Order: sequence, then structure tokens, then C-alpha cells
Amino acid sequence: MDWKLASFRSSLMLAMGLVACGPGTKTSDTQETDTGGPPAVCDDAKPIMQVGAPDVATGWVVCANGTIHRDAPAECVDPTPSGTACDIEGQDCMVDADCDAREHGRCVYLPSMIEPICGCVYGCTSDADCPGGTICACAGETTLSNYPGASRCIPAECTLSDDCGGQLCAIGSLQDGCGANYEASCTTPTDTCHADADCDVDCHPEGANGQWECVDLCCCGRPFVVAGEARVAGLRARGDWLIGHVSRDLMELSRAARRRLVTRWGDAARMEHASIAAFARFSLQLLARGAPPELLRDASRATRDEVDHARRCFALLSAYAGGPAQGPAALDVVGVGAALGARERALVEVVFEACVGETLAAVEAAAALRVARAPAVREALATIARDELRHAAPGWRTLRWALRREPEARDRVARAFADAIAEARAELARAPVHEEPDCEAHGLLDERARRELLAAALRDVVTPCARALLDAAHGEGARAPV
Repeated sequence: MDWKLASFRSSLMLAMGLVACGPGTKTSDTQETDTGGPPAVCDDAKPIMQVGAPDVATGWVVCANGTIHRDAPAECVDPTPSGTACDIEGQDCMVDADCDAREHGRCVYLPSMIEPICGCVYGCTSDADCPGGTICACAGETTLSNYPGASRCIPAECTLSDDCGGQLCAIGSLQDGCGANYEASCTTPTDTCHADADCDVDCHPEGANGQWECVDLCCCGRPFVVAGEARVAGLRARGDWLIGHVSRDLMELSRAARRRLVTRWGDAARMEHASIAAFARFSLQLLARGAPPELLRDASRATRDEVDHARRCFALLSAYAGGPAQGPAALDVVGVGAALGARERALVEVVFEACVGETLAAVEAAAALRVARAPAVREALATIARDELRHAAPGWRTLRWALRREPEARDRVARAFADAIAEARAELARAPVHEEPDCEAHGLLDERARRELLAAALRDVVTPCARALLDAAHGEGARAPV
């Protein structure tokens, strides 16, 4: 999954209290795969024994190079999942008895990048306890970071090493800011790592063809939509919206690159400025619905963050433009008051502005940070990338809360997701392609790469999160058409 989109998806799922941290289950059954290349060999294999049962093996062995592969299935002595018992009211569960979707359920605190959340987690005795596309990993007596210390079902592309056509069915973990995600996948002849010890970060099957490689996860603004149109302020000469110091020594850039960067940071500054209005309206909509204080607190904090983001972007715009300092003109808010009274429209705006717009902004900011080299740009993007995912989460959480109270709104929210995703895809297809290789170091992604990234985010983050949200609202019935 490009740009480590699993971390965004799992964080948003957690924000809604729908699943434990992780990339989710696989959609296809495991099958034998011919990987090509020389067969893999596990030298000096040492079995991982089960916690509390030092004479009982987990079925997983550690090779001399650090690879952990599954040699045989096993029955878990202790199927209990780990976690601290939940004591927060108003969550999806309060006691273990609420977690009855599968055997060995517990109601515990879930690790979260955003705030304490409680939810159900499930252990396992064997593969038979696990949903399709997952296998059971018994609690292991080991200090290795890429094997779990409590029994759990893990996503799996393979069941045993016999499935891997001469390679090994290995387990890896990925720390995405909300705990360890474990996954079993076949090794390949072109792997660049075998275990976390080979990396400063995590060893995980993230390559284009499933290769194991070192993976580092890091974690443009919410649109302000009125009457179906995104509104932003114009620009005017003013210096009070600038923050920090940006060097004006940009002579190494071509005129064309400077123009592109002025446009990029001008658009970003105006969008961040408009996000202040979007979150202010969001707070009023929450108040009108009788929302809990946690949602209002998040909206208030996001409003303050967006002021800071806008000032950083206006500073970069002014530096690249090279003339008088630039700031926002007045923002047109005509019609906003009338729209606040339309309760049925409020949830649609949350879908467009938060669940799609803000989520894509978070993904793009994280990607831009990875390629940026200019110090002032990196400083601004580091702050923005850190905040934007946290800003998207309250929108998803608000929909989860609202649909519990207003189940009749589910179909309207489903249509809004379908429309918002289609609109975002159409905008990506219309976006012009510019060839300015000097601009990436200054926070402007290559347009082709940006299109691919955001299309993947719509497919791998927004769509599955929307489907999970709507399925939860629908109960155990038919899946939602998203």
C-alpha cells in the first residue's frame, strides 16, 4: 500500500471505535505462490515457545538471519488477548461480555494516535477461530518486536511456508503510531531485510511486488464549502499573517519553478485560512446536534491549529513571491448562517470536508514532507502533517456518533460518500501536469505521483473507512454500496 496508507486507515478506524489497530483482514484466501528465484533456507532454526508453557511451541521458528516463519500450525495454551480493561462510558463496549462477535473477546483500551478509545479485541486458540484471510499467532515467549506476546489473529497471505513456492511464510510487524500491526506474508528473493534488527525502523512486506523492506511511517486543509462551492479568501498585501522567518535567497530556482511554488503555497495558504471558517461552522453544527464535549474540544483545537498552518503557508508564499508580504483578504461567509439550520446538510458537509477533504490533505502533507528539503518548508509541513490526520478524525467520529442517534440518516451519508469520492476522482483526472523537478524539494509533489497517491488514498483509506462506518450503522445486514 503506497505511502503507508494503512497507518491512516487504521487510525481513522480507531477514531470511530470500529476495529483494533491494524490494516484489516485480507480479502482473498491464501494459496501457494511461485515466487521464482532460489529457495529460501532457514538456518539454525529455533522455535518460539508459548507464554506460560515453555514446553509447547507456537509453530513459528526464528532463523539465523532473523526471519520468523511458520513451520506448523499450533493450538494456543492461552487464547486471551492483551489489553487494559475499559472504563469509559459511551464506547462500543464496557465489559468483556459486550464482545461476542467471536470467541475470546475482551473490551479494552485501544492504542490511538488521537485520544483514549475502548473497543473489542479477540484472541484465538487456532486458525479456526480467525476470520478468512487471517491466521492465529499464539502468544510467544520472545523479546523480538516482530512477534506478538499475546494470542491474536493476524492478516495473512500464507498459512505455512509450503504455500510460498520455495520461500518462507514469515511474520512482520509495523508500528504505525497506534501499536504493532502483525502480518504474515511470503518472503521473496529480492527482500532487502529479514527482521526489524536489519532496520532502524520496521521490516515489512511493503515493496511493489511484496518484497520485505525497511518501512518508516510518519503520520491542504479542510475545504470551506457553501452552497456546493469551496470558498477561499483573496490575497492582499499585509504582514500580520506571517509566522517565522523564511530566507528569500531563492536564486537557484528558475522563474517557472518560482511561479509554480507561488501558486502552490498561495493555494495552500488560502485553503488553510478557509479551514478556520470550516471548523468554526463545524463547532456550531456540533452544538446544534447536542454533541458531547470531546467532539467540541477537538473542533476548537483544530481551529487554532489552522490559524498556525495558514500563517506558515502565507510566510512561504511571501518568500517565494519575493515582493510585499501577502495575507488574506476578507472571506465571503454570506449564506453560512442559513445553511446552519439545515440539519440534513450538516452530515453531508462533514463527509465532503472532513472525511474526504481533510483525509486527503493529511496524506498529501505527509507525502510532501518526505520529499521536501528546504528547511522552512520542512518545518511548516512537519507541523501540518502532524495535525491534519488528527483534524480528519473528529469528522469520522462525528458521523459514527450521529448515525447511532439518527440511523435514518445512513442512506443520505452513503450517497454523500459516493458523490464526494466521485468528485475527488474527477478533480484528480482534471488536474494539469507540470514538469518542474526543482519543486519537490520545496514541498510541491510531482503531479503524476500526487494523482496516484491520492487515488490510492481514496481507494485504500476513504472507501474502506466509509464502508466500515456504514456497515456498523447498518448492523449485521447487507454491506453498504460504497
